[in-house]
Amino acid sequence: MTKIPPEPAEPTRRWSSVKLILCVSLALNLLVAGLFVGGLIRQSPSGDHRGSAGRGDIGATVIMALPRDTRHALREELKQDGEFDKNRDRLSAMPDLLDELRSEDFDAQAFVDVLSEIRQSRDERLAKIEEAVSRGIAAMSTAERSAYADQLEEMLQNQKRCARR
Repeated sequence: MTKIPPEPAEPTRRWSSVKLILCVSLALNLLVAGLFVGGLIRQSPSGDHRGSAGRGDIGATVIMALPRDTRHALREELKQDGEFDKNRDRLSAMPDLLDELRSEDFDAQAFVDVLSEIRQSRDERLAKIEEAVSRGIAAMSTAERSAYADQLEEMLQNQKRCARR
């Protein structure tokens, strides 16, 4: 009696195909996850991701181009001012805005008045921020202002490149 050896070739080939499919699937999943995380990082206005911070908003770009220590000092100055609260205006007007929207007799003019109050308050806050930024820039030496101008120019160029995409 002769023994017939089993044929191992077919199962080995199948396992290799499964491994290949799993590796390709993993690679695609990592690619998608990387694109998602990269998009989150690129759009984040915080930290030192200066290339895309404030995209489309020149005021934010002017602030983000400042050196980190100057930005922190300005933030502390505005916090100590007592009137700088980024959510104060939006949150304080929300009950009036929501009440007006839920009203049986919607008054379009009252709605516009609430929005106008929000805009006026925002404009006052922005004026204070602009004054603080101006004082921070005025305190810089000529070399620091030149470096700041270079950083601002680079960020504006990055914004132009992003806008073309």
